[in-house]
Amino acid sequence: MGRQASPATDDLAREVRALINDARAELGATVNAVLTRLYWRVGRRLRIDVLRGARAGYGKQIIGKRKSSTVLNPAWNC
Repeated sequence: MGRQASPATDDLAREVRALINDARAELGATVNAVLTRLYWRVGRRLRIDVLRGARAGYGKQIIGKRKSSTVLNPAWNC
């Protein structure tokens, strides 16, 4: 025979689940912040050490290709 959980046990289980879900959400936000900071720092080091502080030229090529292949609405005045 299985025992039924008391209302207090159900409340406890519900609260523990909520605590776990809150911790997961907080962990996800923390990981995202740390990864963003890591990628920014790597990019900064590459700009300083590899590009000698200059901007990479590939951005202009990408924008030029996108601009020529994108149909724009004439009302946008681009």
